[in-house]
Amino acid sequence: MDREKELMDILEKRMKTIMIGSLARFEENFDYLWEEDSKFQDKFYDLWQKTREEVLDYGNNQIRVAKKDMEKVVDNISKPKIQYKYRVDFRRNNNEY
Repeated sequence: MDREKELMDILEKRMKTIMIGSLARFEENFDYLWEEDSKFQDKFYDLWQKTREEVLDYGNNQIRVAKKDMEKVVDNISKPKIQYKYRVDFRRNNNEY
């Protein structure tokens, strides 16, 4: 079970890295909208904060859903599909076992 948890943790970390990295790229390219002195500076900053929060909330929700999906897959993989039961009969038959 430790391997499954390790896999889940790795996937969660990668998904969070995607979100944060993407947001960072947008901020690098559009931060001039709220950093330059203009009459829309506050409006753009508020809009950026709102959008950033929505992206993070949505991404974290998707991570939770993905982890549940992965748990189902891991459970199906680790459970045997077919079980065999053998019955051994040790009674003697013509002096043979």
